[in-house]
Amino acid sequence: MAICRTSSSVTGTRWEQQDAQPSLQLIFFLLLRFVLLSEKQSDW
Repeated sequence: MAICRTSSSVTGTRWEQQDAQPSLQLIFFLLLRFVLLSEKQSDW
């Protein structure tokens, strides 16, 4: 994260916004993982 913040001001602000709202990323990640797991179960 430090590398992204020091790379440029634009990416730094983006990282800060993501840190301010981690719940959205977490929900999206869990949703994506749930879909992948459901697809794997259907294949089995």
